[in-house]
Amino acid sequence: MGVNSHHQAGSSIIVRERSWCDPFYIAVLILSEQEVSANTFTEVIELFVMEHQVFHAIEQKKVSSQIVEQVKTLIANGKLKPGDALPPERELMKVFNVSRPTLREALNMLSTM
Repeated sequence: MGVNSHHQAGSSIIVRERSWCDPFYIAVLILSEQEVSANTFTEVIELFVMEHQVFHAIEQKKVSSQIVEQVKTLIANGKLKPGDALPPERELMKVFNVSRPTLREALNMLSTM
């Protein structure tokens, strides 16, 4: 056994030794019964695979934006209140492990909110 084959555009798909619990297998069976072009078939399968991947692209954020998010989270959690004084610039640079320009960019972003 172990035969795996498929035909495009409405032809039947022969798949053996696959689990009926496998969502990819079920999607292939459903698509095989539809009148779809080879391109549509491929696009749908690619989308299905992308949606069920374990890994996702890493979102790159500016360091200053990450500082802003931390401060906003502290405010949301009640650990900081709007208008509370922050520690001195040098101390914040050490805590966040960032340069002065990066910290100032974050503070400017916070001051405009």
